[in-house]
Amino acid sequence: MPKIVDRQRQKQIIADQAAALFSEYGYSGLSMREIAKHLTLSKSALYHYFPSKQALFDAATIQAIAGQTEKIKTGFDAHLSMEVKLKILHQNMCKMEAEFAKEIVLLIDYLRLNKAMPTNTDPNIQFASQQFEQTFTDFVGEDNAYPVQCLYYGAMLQRMLDGKASDMEKIHRWLNDKLLV
Repeated sequence: MPKIVDRQRQKQIIADQAAALFSEYGYSGLSMREIAKHLTLSKSALYHYFPSKQALFDAATIQAIAGQTEKIKTGFDAHLSMEVKLKILHQNMCKMEAEFAKEIVLLIDYLRLNKAMPTNTDPNIQFASQQFEQTFTDFVGEDNAYPVQCLYYGAMLQRMLDGKASDMEKIHRWLNDKLLV
């Protein structure tokens, strides 16, 4: 009797595993052959689920963004006070810092190879932007989402540049001062 495979579930598993590989090796650092080898699949099996590296990267992006926004929202409840929401957001963003560094490197690698497509029309960039904007909106409201998101991402980027000398707690205190009035 032939083995019954849930094709959609298998695609999600492959995309999730590929997301970790892209994060580790970059977009340009992997071929479909290398991805198949890392996932212990034949190249033809990988192509059975994804017709190209770009299609796999697209699916991996969706999986990775869902995982990242879920991590940011750990402990979130819309009924919490703004003070508690800010504390949870801050704690979760600090936990995301190690992943952020890898994601920035991957983003730059991906953008460098896809110069022909402006970032404002790239579906992966658009999807990620929308998901993160909604996540921050859930925490701090629509009017504050964009500046708070920029503040955290800017702070994490600065910490990459200055060897983590910048103090993330200053960000938390500043947000408390601005949003808890």
